[in-house]
Amino acid sequence: MSSPPIEILVVEDSPTQALRLEQMLVKHGYGVRVARDGPQALAALAAQPPTLVLTDIHMPAMDGYALCRQIKDDHRFRQVPVILLTSLTDSEWLAKSRMAGADNFITKPYDDKCLLSRIHFTLARAALRPGVSQL
Repeated sequence: MSSPPIEILVVEDSPTQALRLEQMLVKHGYGVRVARDGPQALAALAAQPPTLVLTDIHMPAMDGYALCRQIKDDHRFRQVPVILLTSLTDSEWLAKSRMAGADNFITKPYDDKCLLSRIHFTLARAALRPGVSQL
C-alpha cells in the first residue's frame, strides 16, 4: 500500500515565481496547486487540504501572515504546515512569522536545495505531531 502523494499549495502572486516553484516541486515528485492570493488559497484549502502550504508574505488582498494565521486558527487546517517565503531582511518579519503560527520560513532568493531541505524538515516534524495521518 503506497502513501498518498505529498501535495503542496503554492501561494504566490507573481506568475513567474509561481511557475518556477511549481516546476521545481513537480520535478522533485510533489503534487502542486497554485493560488495567486490568500482568499484563493483559503478556497483551495476548503476544497481539498494540501499536505503543506508554501506562501509568499507580500501579496494583495491578504498577506502571508494573515493567511497563515487563518489556517492555524481553523480547526480543519491547523495541522497543515505553513512555510513563509520572504525577501524581507529586518528582524520584525521573524517575530511576525512566529506570531502567525508559521511552521518554517525561508528568505528569498533561495537555493532550490535549501528550499527542498526546508520542506522535508517541515514535513518530517509535522508527521511527529499527534493526530497527523496524511503525512
